[in-house]
Amino acid sequence: GGGGGGGAYAKANSVAVTSGTPYSVTVSPGGSETDTYFAAGANALAKPGTGGSGFSGIAGVGGAAGSCVGDVTYSGGDGENGPGSYGGGGGGSATPTANGSAGSGNVGGAGEGAGGAGSTGSANGVAGSAPGGGGGGGYLFPYSGGVGGNGRVKITRVT
Repeated sequence: GGGGGGGAYAKANSVAVTSGTPYSVTVSPGGSETDTYFAAGANALAKPGTGGSGFSGIAGVGGAAGSCVGDVTYSGGDGENGPGSYGGGGGGSATPTANGSAGSGNVGGAGEGAGGAGSTGSANGVAGSAPGGGGGGGYLFPYSGGVGGNGRVKITRVT
């Protein structure tokens, strides 16, 4: 199967908040393909990578910086296709300073969260590392791809 894409990175340089006001934080669980964001995504929202296909072997794509919300955004790395003789490596998640790298062969890409390795034999793919590393592709049916790494929201208080 194809490796999953790594998650994108998004940062808001400054967000004004009011003391006593609740703000929502949503962190994507690995493998869910849902956005990770702060305050309904108005200030910072990072896109997940997409999952690879176990049936066709087509890899997932990394979360796109252009679809994120924030002052600083970077894209996740793409997964690698799984040609049938192995599962494709998952893409690495974006870092605070660069795009994540793509999976290559069955090796996961580098990033803030590394992509999981694709299976080279009769086994499941390896899970991606948090935050946001794409899962490695599994071998042929009935083996599964590894789940992607959970997303992450980091809030820093500046006084």
